[in-house]
Amino acid sequence: MMHTALQAHSNQVENAVRERNEAQAHMMQMTRERDEAMRLAENREVARIRALFHAEIREEELIHRIAELQLDDHHLKNIINPIPRPVPVNQEEDPSEEDQDDGIISNGESEEEL
Repeated sequence: MMHTALQAHSNQVENAVRERNEAQAHMMQMTRERDEAMRLAENREVARIRALFHAEIREEELIHRIAELQLDDHHLKNIINPIPRPVPVNQEEDPSEEDQDDGIISNGESEEEL
């Protein structure tokens, strides 16, 4: 009987050790999976930040290029349809010309119409 009790106790210890080893192995596997998931998440975050950085640089390049193209467009349109420069007003004009009566009365009608 003692032998059977020792055998049963030995079996219990072996089962407990086996269950403990299995639990440790399972825990190690879960730890590896967690670590891998964290590594992937960190890599994904780094890639996201890098993509945003490159997108901002590209956006600035495109804004600069658009500004250049708008200037080119303005210059080409000015070549096709030039805008005449305003004629400079000569400040030394004969004041008697301004004072001459042009035949228009203050209400907009000419003297001839009256």
